[in-house]
Amino acid sequence: MIEAKIHSIRMSLVTQHRVVILKEVNAERYLPIWIGAYEADAIAVELQDVSVSRPLTHDLLKAVIGEPGATVQSILINDLHDDTFFARNIIDVSGEKPERSKAEDEKLSVFRDFINSLDMDDLGKPNPNDE
Repeated sequence: MIEAKIHSIRMSLVTQHRVVILKEVNAERYLPIWIGAYEADAIAVELQDVSVSRPLTHDLLKAVIGEPGATVQSILINDLHDDTFFARNIIDVSGEKPERSKAEDEKLSVFRDFINSLDMDDLGKPNPNDE
């Protein structure tokens, strides 16, 4: 595994597409990844610690991971398919789960039931209907 960090976010002057540049931690190698404008803005907002008027999608994911005391350890880019990078999020779940009241547990039960009904075998695989 090669450790990399976000070096910069740039915009192509030719196509107006955004590119996140990853830099290898212990070397002078770079990996450009083309991303959408919204994703680039979300990354820039987080890196610059800018507050926004309402939560964005990544804020929801951050809260879902952080609420039970988990932390993102790393993100492993493990596949490239049809010009799309696929990755696995490595999450440490050994944190302490905050105490919840019975009322909070009842409110969240509908989400728990939904999550438990998901078919996780296909998670991360390309959808054949998208081709």
